[in-house]
Amino acid sequence: LAEYLIVSLGTMATHLGWTDTSDEILLTVEDTLEVLGLALEADSTDPVALKAVARYIAWVNVCNNLSMDYDYKSDKESFSRSQMFKHAKEMLATSMTEALPWLSTAQIEIGEFTFVEDPYIETELTEFEL
Repeated sequence: LAEYLIVSLGTMATHLGWTDTSDEILLTVEDTLEVLGLALEADSTDPVALKAVARYIAWVNVCNNLSMDYDYKSDKESFSRSQMFKHAKEMLATSMTEALPWLSTAQIEIGEFTFVEDPYIETELTEFEL
């Protein structure tokens, strides 16, 4: 999976200095297995899910690494380093769409809490002690 991610990220991995043994890639593999509820990569029975979720998590990590790249001008030259971050965000959106079927969904429950000593309940106090 680590080698697949390096190939999938292409020159972005090269720019970031990532290899299949980089901490960022190893963390991506670990997070992918955790999201899919797997102990080992070999436990996966759905390679499409494994790769889709791994790509999504990889692009999250790429965006985190590129988020501080900014544009600047110097001596009549312009450097647009943020274009890589823009591309990474686009790839993140694409990969999230592909991984969505395997990402866990949140559930919201609506209920009512009743507190015995609610400070906002109106009372009939007429006197205050000082």
